[in-house]
Amino acid sequence: MSTNHDIEKLVASIVQEHFDLEEDLDQIIWLQKGATSEIRLLEVNRNTAATGMVEVFGFAPSADVPYPLRIAEITPDEWERVQNGEIVLPENWSLEHAEIFTREHVFA
Repeated sequence: MSTNHDIEKLVASIVQEHFDLEEDLDQIIWLQKGATSEIRLLEVNRNTAATGMVEVFGFAPSADVPYPLRIAEITPDEWERVQNGEIVLPENWSLEHAEIFTREHVFA
């Protein structure tokens, strides 16, 4: 199995778990789809505090997730502002190769 296939399965599993755990999540955006150096997720959460920026939390590789995991929670309004360029993503983060997961998509 290729590394890209492995990371896609892993990301799908993380996305499913996060939707299961957090009922206020509307979307999870996987940035840098296909990259294998780390996993970057933007989580659009109706119940998170708005900060007007993308604040990233990092998690070291583990037995379950053998890549560095970077997660940022933003509000739906902040997600709109990211998409129209009003809020900038962290350095080296881009929407260019992003995959968007919605609750409906994951539980279809």
